[in-house]
Amino acid sequence: MRIDRGLHWHGRHGNNLNNPAEANLKRWRRALDGAAATLADLDVSVLNESPVSTLTAYPTVDFRKALAC
Repeated sequence: MRIDRGLHWHGRHGNNLNNPAEANLKRWRRALDGAAATLADLDVSVLNESPVSTLTAYPTVDFRKALAC
């Protein structure tokens, strides 16, 4: 959900495939964060494992600790 640290872990898409632009990311972040209340109403727990995530509606957790629960 961010491109300021590099576009993808695998580099840019080739062969005329689109790469995300900041406007796309803002829209995706807004949609994902906006879904948090609906997910909570459905008793769905979402954990954010990324230490550099730009999502704000989900609690962040350490990956290893999350697996231990």
